[in-house]
Amino acid sequence: MTSIRTCLKHVAKHGLPALGGRRGVLLAAGAGLILLLAVALRCAYWRQYCALPVGQVAIGTAAAEHDSWARRILLGGTLGEHTGSHAPLYPLVLAGMYRLTGVRISLVRGLQLAFDVVSLLLISGALWRLIGARCALACAGLWAVYQPLIYYSAEISSEGLAVLLLSSVLFLWAAAHRPGGRPPLKAWPLAL
Repeated sequence: MTSIRTCLKHVAKHGLPALGGRRGVLLAAGAGLILLLAVALRCAYWRQYCALPVGQVAIGTAAAEHDSWARRILLGGTLGEHTGSHAPLYPLVLAGMYRLTGVRISLVRGLQLAFDVVSLLLISGALWRLIGARCALACAGLWAVYQPLIYYSAEISSEGLAVLLLSSVLFLWAAAHRPGGRPPLKAWPLAL
């Protein structure tokens, strides 16, 4: 709990606007509503899609390849056994998610949708810091309701992980820089 409090104090101290007053309450309420909407839409999609037979299997050439590679890793295989055209990071993460969920693709889809919500928060935080609250809320609102993004986030595909990693990089970059092109505030986020 202390680390969360410390992190929130750091974020409030270094650039995010204070959420005091009427405007701050409205911005916080808007951000909360957008987050709730994003979670609700992804939960509804996940529930409906996983109730279908196609929601229980990896469909598509790339998805089947990632799935079989992750299952081989779970069985003790090595990365060198794979001869496909895909990079090994996603199958490693997928194997970890399989281990966590007991090789249930429906639960893996839920985890990937959760990654998408984390990506939404990271991008919105970066935009809030670099451009402003209205831009961050507009981006978050569009991200929350954009149906193709919800669909692709739940698929057994490396794009969701790539978006999460790129969002993390942008958030760390925004944490290190000051708005308006001024010199970096701190270098430690860039090192991560």
